[in-house]
Amino acid sequence: VAVFSGSTWTAFCEDGNSLTKPNSGDNLFQQLFPISSWGKNFVTAPFYNTENGNTDAIRIIVSEDNTNISLNGGTTLGSTTLLNPYKKGSIITYFTNKPSIIRADKPIGVAQYQTSQNCNLANATNPVPFQGDPEMTVLNPIEQTLSDITVFSKLNSVPGVKTNIQKYFLNIIIKTADAPSLRVDGNAVTGFKLVDPEYSYIIIDVSNLQNQHRIVASGGFVAIAYGYGQVESYAYLAGADENMEQVAQGLERVRKDREEAADLRRQQVLDLLHELIVPILRTARPAHLEARLSRPAGRCPSTAHDLFEFSIPGAPRAR
Repeated sequence: VAVFSGSTWTAFCEDGNSLTKPNSGDNLFQQLFPISSWGKNFVTAPFYNTENGNTDAIRIIVSEDNTNISLNGGTTLGSTTLLNPYKKGSIITYFTNKPSIIRADKPIGVAQYQTSQNCNLANATNPVPFQGDPEMTVLNPIEQTLSDITVFSKLNSVPGVKTNIQKYFLNIIIKTADAPSLRVDGNAVTGFKLVDPEYSYIIIDVSNLQNQHRIVASGGFVAIAYGYGQVESYAYLAGADENMEQVAQGLERVRKDREEAADLRRQQVLDLLHELIVPILRTARPAHLEARLSRPAGRCPSTAHDLFEFSIPGAPRAR
């Protein structure tokens, strides 16, 4: 089963931007990772427009109760102050135009949002120099990096595709020690920028290069292909190498959650039956009662009903 999330049209700037109601927007639509593949460590890097006047929104969603999160090793980043620990389902949003490192002690999901082109105060001229509209990219944790991937970049090279996008880029995040081994279409790349001593990132303009690109390195990396046009944009994560041990651990967490939920529902049913049946036992004094709880077909394939028996201690059992 594949699950997608997004919106038909949205326009937004970062908090504090003087343009509170941008008039350029776009649809947001991305396939989601299953919770079993969420991770604990993420590195974000600014996009091309983010380094030229825009500000990204980073959104974190929490999968388990009592989750503690850090941003760049602390609990404060800009105007955002973390309020650890977080409950399951909590959402944390912060805004930045710099790289950041997100760490958690339990699995989390992270998405990075680009803002509208007219949020960029550098776009005072017409045509604007830094075109593009909102875009959402669901990030993979650094536990699930790739070492060899081919991405398609140029949408305007596909016959019949109508697009305003003319500028194309790759964002690559890699361990600093592995950066010299990175090759794009067989060529070494230079111009890496440090995230911290352990990680670096690079933005590569591939607008005038071939339609697709093979990215290879001796160590793992995170890659995003994206592009800009007049009030238009796209971005997608190049892929993720899911750690099967991590996925297995995630599935085990899901199984335990379901068992705990089933136990809770069973206890709630028993409590309800107790409230209903005790008055009967006190007045009618039957020797034995049976309560059969049926479920709709398909809701629980293992059994069609549960049988609960209530007996009065010392009373003869009915035959």
